[in-house]
Amino acid sequence: MNKENTNTLTKLSAIQKWTYRIILILMPVIILFLIEGLLRVFGFGNNYNLFVNYPGKEFANYKICNPIIGKKYFQMNEPSSPPQDMFLKNKPDNGFRIFVLGSSTVAGFPYDQNLLFSRILQERLQDCYPQKYIEIVNTAITATNSYTFLDYMNEILEEKPDAILFYEGHNEFYGALGIGSNEHISKYRNLAFLHLRLLHLRIYQLIRNSITGIGKMAAGKNSTNNVKGTLMRRIAKNKKIGYKSDVYNAGIKQFRDNMTDFFKKAKKRNIPIFISEVVSNIRDQKPFCSVATAQYPAAISVFNKAVEYEKKGEFSKAKKFYYVAKDLDCVRFRASEEINDNILDLASKYSAILVPMKLYFEKNSPNKIMGNNLFTEHLHPNIDGYFLMADAFFNEIVKSKLISDRFNIVYYKNSDYYKRNWGYTAFDSVFAYIRVNTLKCQWPFQPINAPFTDFRKSFVPRNIIDSMALAAIMKGDANNVIADAHFELAEYYKKRGDNYNAFKEFYARIKCFPYLSKDYLNAAGCLMKTNDLSLALKLINKSLEIKETYYGYFMKGEIQLLRKEYEPALESFNKASAYSVNSDQKVQLMSKQCVTYHFYGQLEKSNEIFNELLKIDPGFKPDLSLNSVDFTMLVPVQVKDKVARALDYYKKGNLNAALKEFLESLQIKETAIANRYAGEILIRQNDKNAMILLLRAYPDYKNDLTFLYNLCMLNLKYKNSAEAQNIMYRIKQLNPNSIYIPRIEKLLQPAIN
Repeated sequence: MNKENTNTLTKLSAIQKWTYRIILILMPVIILFLIEGLLRVFGFGNNYNLFVNYPGKEFANYKICNPIIGKKYFQMNEPSSPPQDMFLKNKPDNGFRIFVLGSSTVAGFPYDQNLLFSRILQERLQDCYPQKYIEIVNTAITATNSYTFLDYMNEILEEKPDAILFYEGHNEFYGALGIGSNEHISKYRNLAFLHLRLLHLRIYQLIRNSITGIGKMAAGKNSTNNVKGTLMRRIAKNKKIGYKSDVYNAGIKQFRDNMTDFFKKAKKRNIPIFISEVVSNIRDQKPFCSVATAQYPAAISVFNKAVEYEKKGEFSKAKKFYYVAKDLDCVRFRASEEINDNILDLASKYSAILVPMKLYFEKNSPNKIMGNNLFTEHLHPNIDGYFLMADAFFNEIVKSKLISDRFNIVYYKNSDYYKRNWGYTAFDSVFAYIRVNTLKCQWPFQPINAPFTDFRKSFVPRNIIDSMALAAIMKGDANNVIADAHFELAEYYKKRGDNYNAFKEFYARIKCFPYLSKDYLNAAGCLMKTNDLSLALKLINKSLEIKETYYGYFMKGEIQLLRKEYEPALESFNKASAYSVNSDQKVQLMSKQCVTYHFYGQLEKSNEIFNELLKIDPGFKPDLSLNSVDFTMLVPVQVKDKVARALDYYKKGNLNAALKEFLESLQIKETAIANRYAGEILIRQNDKNAMILLLRAYPDYKNDLTFLYNLCMLNLKYKNSAEAQNIMYRIKQLNPNSIYIPRIEKLLQPAIN
């Protein structure tokens, strides 16, 4: 063998050695990669992406929060699921998308999804900014904290948010991964976040599940899973965390560090943050645990001083001591004011918009001391409290001018109006009552060694609402339990002819789960029987957005026929014909078309349908009495008596009494007739609010010449000549020979010149 061949073999040998080394190095990676692939192929483990496609063909263009995302943060306790808020995969050009972060308060505890403050907020914003498509996506999971929110952030930013709302701080110690929690991973933040990132690998999930399983077996009866009681009892590992102790300080630092990174991510992408102070029950919730130290007195002694100051009428001192007592409480389910101090400081440092929630809650509390008036227990708001939260965020968003420089005042209604007309019923209150009292039977409301008791077993139902609320509670966290209970109650009321209460239950079901077309039609059907045509039409249109149906178009046509909108009614009935499925529906539809063509003046077409109907039913007679119905006089049952009383005062010339009744009725339920007459009275009083009321009445009176003339005159009075001209054109369309036209043209001439 010559020298050249020897060198070649030597070189090949070296290459082979390095090849073997690289293979040896890569082999574990390749094996892990193969195992990961096999685990995914065989369906092991969970997808821990925050957002997933909606699981159904009917909403293929939408995403929702991953229902099982909570399993990423909990391995010792069963997690809750986030609310089922859908949002479009592709945000429209007029879209405004908000994500809401928080824990059990943001998740609406102790109520269901119909009382989420985020859903109340979404409807208020959508009403005031009708030109926008408002999406609010609530990502809340009970017993989570800043670790979860920071972990969410990258995926939220990918979905093109226009704003992020944040309400949290109470769970920083006992929430998932918190320093005092049974779900704690590591005191080092980087290790905790590495753990969360690795959980996206199925092989890591396998390792975690194996270790957890072995740990539970070793723990035996002492396992968290075997501990009876509420999540509060099971999740808290360190049940005494003294004020300013090392553990306390570590928890505060954890919150500060996580939130700092959270704000940095938002600021880098220029995403506005609305961050709220956290509030809790300081007056009517005694400290759960009191431990005196060399530096600080026992929490209960400070609380008792607060009570004494309040009895003496020294409310400022009382409030101060109530706050101190809450901060000294060693069981840290209520955030200390140091959390709020950090929220204020971070909001200022990163130019976030602070929502002054304490100010709202104190302003609406006796002597500005928060207690049971707004809370169900230690920190979760009651119904009044949740509407107050929505109001606080609403006002700050409006003030920010982030959505638009101004909102449409014509569509604005205050928080009390929404509260009176929202989708919740007595069932929700009873359900919450049982849920809260079940919570209060356990630690920390009772001593840790107190015998296990179950309030549900001692609760004695007194009526059908109590019975159904108890049954819903006993089913636990099964999907749509509350929504289904509302449906059963709605059917119960319908059978008894109580259409108003049936509507309320259907409407509560819609607010729980707003994606079923049939629910909107059920609610609208009840509203039509209680003379609330405006809301019925709104719900029908919503149902048709979700799914086009025969009954959707038929009911829409019925309302349009009552409103004497004959051309739109015919369009609706014609669309319904494409979905009719049986002979009864066909006859039902033809009879309405016959009448509508008759009133529309197309008598030949009306007679043609009439003759077809006679072949089916020789005794058929069209209902022509509909044309004599004045739909503006169809007043919803809630305000029927009040509006009738106001009209009586109006006819007798007692305008002040009439105005009072009309305005009071509008606070209860918006009606076109009350808006019109109240507006016309205010015109005589030179009150600028007349314009708002008449504009609210316009959709129902747009064919009324006298109403249009008054509205036109009002616009001319306030020099809105362009709008006055538009109204004049409307009058000309309705009646080219109207006596009002020359008067308007004469007044418009100077503005045109």
